Amino acid sequence: MEGLQNTLEKVMQLVATTAQIVLTPKELDQDLHLDSIVLLELLVGLEKEFGIQIDEAELDPLKNFRSVEEISELVIGKLHSRNTS
Repeated sequence: MEGLQNTLEKVMQLVATTAQIVLTPKELDQDLHLDSIVLLELLVGLEKEFGIQIDEAELDPLKNFRSVEEISELVIGKLHSRNTS
């Protein structure tokens, strides 16, 4: 589980830096209310940081990008599918 925690921490740091907000571990499921510019910057950051590709269809701010928890789940899913391919 250490890898999952590390991924969650990296996502949290990337979200906080990109959106210029302060996050605590208690706020992982909080709605981030990301605007489209921040969402695109975050997408690029996630793809670079984790070496993954996120499809345009997955850029749903109400689903995959609503909270740090949801973003982390998307990234972990992408990393898992990349490693099993």
